[in-house]
Amino acid sequence: MNILPRLLYLFQMLPLALSKKVLSKLNGSIISFIWRKKRPRLRYSFLCLPVQKGGLAAPSFPQYLLAAQFKFLTEWFMDDPDSIYLSAESTSLKGIPLRNLLYISSGKATVLTQDNMVLKNMLIIWRKVRRLEGYFNCFSLLTPIHENPDFLPGLRAGFADWSQKGINTVGDLVHENSLLTFNQLKSKFGLTNKDFLKYFQVKHYITSKLKDFNGGFGLSPTESLMVKTTQLKCITEKIYNILSDLRMDNSNKIKGQWESDVGVIDAEAWDELCCRPFKALASNSIWERQFKLINRLYITPEKRHIMFPALPNLCYKCQSAVGSFFHCLWSCPVILQFWRSLIDKLCVIFNCRLHLGPRTCLLGLNDELPAGFRSKDLLHILLHYARKCIMVLWWWSEGTVAPVSGSLASVSAPQGGCGYNVACHHQCVNVCVNGWMTGYVKRFGVLRD
Repeated sequence: MNILPRLLYLFQMLPLALSKKVLSKLNGSIISFIWRKKRPRLRYSFLCLPVQKGGLAAPSFPQYLLAAQFKFLTEWFMDDPDSIYLSAESTSLKGIPLRNLLYISSGKATVLTQDNMVLKNMLIIWRKVRRLEGYFNCFSLLTPIHENPDFLPGLRAGFADWSQKGINTVGDLVHENSLLTFNQLKSKFGLTNKDFLKYFQVKHYITSKLKDFNGGFGLSPTESLMVKTTQLKCITEKIYNILSDLRMDNSNKIKGQWESDVGVIDAEAWDELCCRPFKALASNSIWERQFKLINRLYITPEKRHIMFPALPNLCYKCQSAVGSFFHCLWSCPVILQFWRSLIDKLCVIFNCRLHLGPRTCLLGLNDELPAGFRSKDLLHILLHYARKCIMVLWWWSEGTVAPVSGSLASVSAPQGGCGYNVACHHQCVNVCVNGWMTGYVKRFGVLRD
């Protein structure tokens, strides 16, 4: 995609907010492109999920805008003395560091930034990200002590000595969500008895602030990242990944639908299932076909009947049962005959008894395979093309599926190697295996979904 880099350039160069109307228009253009100007079958927020969570990692422009502009806030934390940008923006803050602006009360921050549109937008971005992360009601451990307008004693020169000794933020005074005692601070930072009054002033400030922040102390993932960052390379991508992990959308609903058909699927197996299915066949068309299958996007007679009530909801092939998704792929008598014939041929090819069910044949799970079975990759490739034959003939209702959908035949087995043909009137696939898994796949002809 060449659109995203062009937009990222604008997002990163112009630290200004965009209206919801503009962002929704951008998302609408991508949705129209993905679904070919047809009605979407999945929410775009679901498509923006990472692949490991069942999505397609589609770009979310509102979050890319937040991540791109959050880069400026990261630069505030780096505090490069040679940065022209930092020196230009801090002129209106009367000596207060830019990063301290993030931790003072909103009223005082508004007064300090009333003549600076860029700083206003940065504060808006900061608060949006804090809300997304769930840390808006937490008292940040990075709250400054020196040069903090909310803590008036900190504006005096006395607390500059604390800064030189290493006490810069509230996090330096806290251990395991509790404030350190004065004796602990004396031994840790070398304070003297003259600092006892300053300690009580800071303690009073922290305890009064904790009453306003009912979430207690906290350090958000983005704050942890900004503190560790020493260069801005790839910082936009890192922040975007953090924001992506905060999405509320997930594939649990689809997982529940599959579990009602094939039984319980553990979380680790489901995450692996959502990733790119075959390393041996790194093809986008295969990934797309597997994505459609997992998310049950194919239009079944049952779904078509809901869309057009005048049309019947019976299976296209058996014409005797409601054509649900699982029925059309497995439990239909015609389809089930095809699967049984296919499994018998697989038993001959692999020279072992395979008791395969819908978990393996449809989803590619391995828990139905015998212990020590070493040709898993080859088996899943063959099962994938078997599923493809069903999907290609999705609307086909005459005769049985098995005679035209494909056949498996053992070609040779010299010195532990063997070759198999998966053929149908649309395509021919040759898979060669030597030992327990070395192979290649060649496709002849063109077949489109």
